[in-house]
Order: sequence, then C-alpha cells, then structure tokens
Amino acid sequence: REKLTQMTIDMYSPKLNDQSISEAGTSWNELLASPGQRFVAFLVDATVIIVLIGVTAIASEIVGITAVGYELVGTIVVIAPLGIYSIVWLIMVHYGSSVGKRMIGIKVVKADGGQPGCITGILLREIIGKLISRFFFLLGFIWIIIDDKRQGWHDKIAETYVVRTDRFEELFPAQQQNQTSTFVKN
Repeated sequence: REKLTQMTIDMYSPKLNDQSISEAGTSWNELLASPGQRFVAFLVDATVIIVLIGVTAIASEIVGITAVGYELVGTIVVIAPLGIYSIVWLIMVHYGSSVGKRMIGIKVVKADGGQPGCITGILLREIIGKLISRFFFLLGFIWIIIDDKRQGWHDKIAETYVVRTDRFEELFPAQQQNQTSTFVKN
C-alpha cells in the first residue's frame, strides 16, 4: 500500500555570509541597504507615527471637549502611541519591513534569510536592541555607518540584516515562499 507523505523541504536556505553572498554573484554592498536608505525609512516611519499621534490627539481633544471630559483625552493620548507602535511592529513582523522600509524598498531579514518573526523582530531587535542602541548617545545606530555589514547594535543582537528587497528577492527567490513537496513512499 502506498502512503503519501507531506514533507516541507527548505529548497534553498542561504545563510547570509561571505560565502553565500559570493556564490550568489554579488557583494554585501549590493545586497545591503545603505545607511542613507535606512535613515530615510526611519524619517518616513517617524513622520507616520507623529501624524497618527497628532490625529489621535486632535480627535480625542474634540471628543473630550464635547462629550466626555478631559480625563478621557489624557487616557487616549497616553494609550494611542502604544497602539500605534503595536501596529507598526505587527507590520514589521508580517512583512519584514516597516511602512518606511516598504516605501524605500528595504526589509529586515534574519541571518538565515528568513523573516524576523516576533522574538527576533520585535523583542530582540525592536525593543531590547534599539533600547541598547539609543543608550550610549545613539552610538548603536551610528555604528551602521562604520560596520562592514551595515549592522547597528540592534541588528547584531537579533542577528539581522537590512537588505534591498529587490536585490534580495532576485538573488534568493526561494526565501520568498514556503515550499512543500509531496513524496510517494512504497
């Protein structure tokens, strides 16, 4: 009797290292996002967050004045940024990039080429890593400029890289999808 067995096969899982980059016929410089691209993406993200907080504050002020009172306004203004950051982090986990990174055409990938996920993407990189990067006069972010792999301290902690999306997908297309194959076993 034949059994059908589903097996998930990692058809091509590059470890992003000097050898895999060389074998792909490119260089780190061509694959990685530039410090300028990363900074512009940060500015876009900051602008989006500031606008959303501003709109929330204005809307809550209008509602607070006309309906409920000033206590609600203070509560909404404090809670809204947490909700907004949560949404930004969820977008980051799902797409591997924030709104700004998507607009610029860059994304975050793990050293194995996969998506960052919740633990790597949010906890290690976005919360702990960026807190540490800010702690010493933003030196962890400035490090991106001098590091040969363009990693900030938050990237090093989470073992992530920020890559040019188009170049990454061109070089490592199998990383863009889970590939499953069916095998027949006798």
